[in-house]
Amino acid sequence: MELTLKKAVAQILEQQRGRDVSGAALAKQLGVSRSAVWKAVEQLRAEGRQIEAIPNKGYRLTDVLETLSAQRLMQALGQTDETKIIVADTVTSTNLVLKQYAEKGAPEGTVVLAAAQSAGRGRLGRSFYSPDQTGMYLSLLLRPKIAAHQAVMITVAAAAAVQQAIFQQCGLDAQIKWVNDLYLDGKKICGILTEAAFDCESGAMAYAVVGIGINIAHPAAGLPEALTPIVGSLYGSDAPPEGIRETLAARIVRNLTDYYHQLPKTPFMSVYREKNMILGRRVRVSSTGRTALAVAIDDAAGLVVQDCQTGAETTLTYGEVSVLPLE
Repeated sequence: MELTLKKAVAQILEQQRGRDVSGAALAKQLGVSRSAVWKAVEQLRAEGRQIEAIPNKGYRLTDVLETLSAQRLMQALGQTDETKIIVADTVTSTNLVLKQYAEKGAPEGTVVLAAAQSAGRGRLGRSFYSPDQTGMYLSLLLRPKIAAHQAVMITVAAAAAVQQAIFQQCGLDAQIKWVNDLYLDGKKICGILTEAAFDCESGAMAYAVVGIGINIAHPAAGLPEALTPIVGSLYGSDAPPEGIRETLAARIVRNLTDYYHQLPKTPFMSVYREKNMILGRRVRVSSTGRTALAVAIDDAAGLVVQDCQTGAETTLTYGEVSVLPLE
């Protein structure tokens, strides 16, 4: 009963976004006491929803973003297959949820979209900060027929697809950092994590799940202190356009699907190179701690670096680099 009431209160406040709704009106509409309404509001606040209580006026929803809608996403994608769309307020991780669906035989093209993650993950097992009402967390299921060593191209295609989608939908020119992050105005706004499963007998790829997390707006309470200097968002403190998460997600899915179906051809490499923020910059290679110049990205998406001391060139196929300040 409490869960149903909580969702009903959230739905009414969403419908009246930007307007005050009195506790008495909510109680009358829902057939409950004002105390029950207050408890539901407190539960919503505990989950991260931004709800103001204005004396003599009532409650007002002040979330930066409206509730996610499976219907809006389906409309934006132009598809009617409800079984391939999973939309949730909060999940542990969109990748984890989609991998569970994949193991049960979910079809290629299945999408999981969430407003928040309680256990979001990045590369190398790191956590991925995924607060409610500020971001878009998306995973797409693919069942590639490509060699295992080509799997990195899925991540590269995803980075190019996101960069193009952000420009197409938001008019913003994000930059790609090798191999799987996107930046805007020098701050990280997107991370991509591709996870694959392989058939033990054939060694072929059974499926790949591409996870994409994008910061849409700044959290109302601000970022954790450690993240403030390095993490940004698409719209900062400005109000994002209505339905931006669904429309941006649809653009990304369409772009990535188009690139994916052209594999092993790699038309996205031109975007990946052109929009890469790392080429021509000094970097620190995490595996060696040495400083190098990022020279090129080869056709296999390897990063060619030139050691700043010895002049020797090396191609990095995995790992991380830190971009050093301009001298």
